[in-house]
Amino acid sequence: ADFGALFEAVATSRIDRLIHQHPWPLTRAELLALHDEVAAAIEPLIAADPLYPDSFDLLQRQFRDDRRRVAETWPTADPALPPAQRWARFLNPFMILGDNLSPDRLTEPLDLHLPPIPGVQVSWRSSRSEIIDPRTGRVTRPAGNVPAQVELTAEVNDGATRAEQTLALRVMPARIPLPTVALYIGEPVAKTRRVDAVIEVCETGADRPSQRLRATQGRRGGVNHRGNTSYWYPKKLFTLKCDEPHRLFGDSVRQTALTINALQDTLFLNNSLAFGLFRAFGMPEAPRYAPHVRQAEFYVNGAYQGLFELCTRLDEDLIPTPGLIVYRHENVKPRVPPLRAARPPRRDGDYMVPFLDLQQLVTATPASAWINRVGQYLDLASVIDYQLLLNVMQNRNGEPFRFWFHDALVYQPGSQPPFSHVPWDFDRCLNAQPWVWIENDLMRRLSADLPDYWERCATRWRVLRAGPLADDAVDRRLAEQAAVLAPYIAHDHRRWHYGNPEEVEAALEGKRAVARHNLHQIDQFLDSRTQASR
Repeated sequence: ADFGALFEAVATSRIDRLIHQHPWPLTRAELLALHDEVAAAIEPLIAADPLYPDSFDLLQRQFRDDRRRVAETWPTADPALPPAQRWARFLNPFMILGDNLSPDRLTEPLDLHLPPIPGVQVSWRSSRSEIIDPRTGRVTRPAGNVPAQVELTAEVNDGATRAEQTLALRVMPARIPLPTVALYIGEPVAKTRRVDAVIEVCETGADRPSQRLRATQGRRGGVNHRGNTSYWYPKKLFTLKCDEPHRLFGDSVRQTALTINALQDTLFLNNSLAFGLFRAFGMPEAPRYAPHVRQAEFYVNGAYQGLFELCTRLDEDLIPTPGLIVYRHENVKPRVPPLRAARPPRRDGDYMVPFLDLQQLVTATPASAWINRVGQYLDLASVIDYQLLLNVMQNRNGEPFRFWFHDALVYQPGSQPPFSHVPWDFDRCLNAQPWVWIENDLMRRLSADLPDYWERCATRWRVLRAGPLADDAVDRRLAEQAAVLAPYIAHDHRRWHYGNPEEVEAALEGKRAVARHNLHQIDQFLDSRTQASR
């Protein structure tokens, strides 16, 4: 069974959501009487249609089945409740959305003029009438970066009884600083199979979609859940595989986009910081490849799903090298071998030989031989850059690191040496805990067998500290993202009931302090190691 499907047993259209998620404002007897009235009007019209393919008996049976389904599945009002309370319980923000995408993304006027309800009157009041006018539904969007939270209360009066229903709404700022990804699907999303979807993308600053994409199984596309341990979290990740290039990262090639970081990094900074820094370590003659990340808000059939990190795959679109092979950490125990060929896909062949040769070299070759050969296989400068990144970020994933390679290696057959590191899975980083020097078995062996390894690390560190790892440079990266993300992180915390929405800004400032502390700890550590090795 595919446990935890996000939309299992949840109606996906707006109409079905109104019916199934809120008590229908009629009693069961009233509802069935209404069904019979509609059926009696429609049945002769269908029966008289010369193109209707089935018999009249089958048509009547279908109406009887529909009536039974309504009686069994539609939640109805308690007959003891007065009409005002029935209708108040039924009111739903989707009934007044107008042209808006979601109750959590208001950019257009609301339509507060509900269809006439016999014997019932509805009026409105707003917690912030300067933002949402309760008489006209006019929406005034705030300046700056922060959406406005507004409570719109319906006052329902049936002449004898008054009742209220309060709807929580969010009005977006005049310029929305994050992209929006809206999925429209007709069946539950699962991990073991894809489902068809229409995907609308509103780019940064746009109120309406700039792209309308299809992701269909007929074109080897679709939407599915992804993740290993994160799959069991209530907030689930997605893989989007579109029928055409999605242009989410500014190119016209990629058709697949991933979401990463379910609930691990509560401040949505770690992956983008780590990947951006690693790219900044590179030079034209020695590039450092890393996935591209951008934060975006996700909606499914109009329902807010949260803040996600959109991410590129580790593949030939990221590293345009003929014959590229991407090796990823093997998740299935006993993990022999520890990495598997993820790209090209397994259906295209067996690509394990280059990695198995590298593994044989680093694990089974005597020190006298391997130290002169490892540089022919593995880019040692890339190893050092990756180790420095691990220690800046304090990525403890995999501790105590009793393995030879971290999450991902890439093999570029035209390069010398052909193997290099690519960062992945930096969700759990920059935490306020004692700083430690991180090294895996390969790094331990290099520091033990390569005489000038510590000097190489220290020399490279000094270069990076004068550039992308300068205190001000790192702090500026974090501050720029924090200024945009803070209110959207808080809304995600409220949606998924974790973290502390009221303390997001303080937590972001704490993250900057941890980054500065880590940089200074490495300064001291490498100074002491190079002095000891001389």
